[in-house]
Amino acid sequence: VSRGGVNNFLLAEIYSSVQKEYAMRRCDTAFARSVLGREEYYYLFQKIDLFADFCVAYIEDVIGYAALYANDIQGKTAYITMIAVCKDYQNVGVGCSLINWCERTAVQKGMKTLRLEVAKDNAVARRFYERYGFCYEEEVKRDSLYMRKEIYCN
Repeated sequence: VSRGGVNNFLLAEIYSSVQKEYAMRRCDTAFARSVLGREEYYYLFQKIDLFADFCVAYIEDVIGYAALYANDIQGKTAYITMIAVCKDYQNVGVGCSLINWCERTAVQKGMKTLRLEVAKDNAVARRFYERYGFCYEEEVKRDSLYMRKEIYCN
């Protein structure tokens, strides 16, 4: 558990499927397109539950979360598959703390690159990631692109 930001929130890694799903449901409105409403939600949740490192930010309740795959041993690339902050807690350091947690976790697992996918039309998210060192990598689909950040192990 670590402290962060203006609102004195805490970060904690979560291992329980129930807690992970609760966090994803609680923060779903942070996404322009609901994650819960997606056809592939069940598959996505199962994959996150089985293979992702998962961290929540909380005060009295969950205010944000991040899910990270850091298991590409050969390519040494970690992938931020989900990051969400409840609207009332955006712009107070929660997202920054979650990005930093992703980077620290990736480094601890020997990764050299962080990668994520973002909607092309989500300028706010793209600027946020750029502020934390992510750069455009390539177009993924018609409506999304990959961004990456090189990270360094000791």
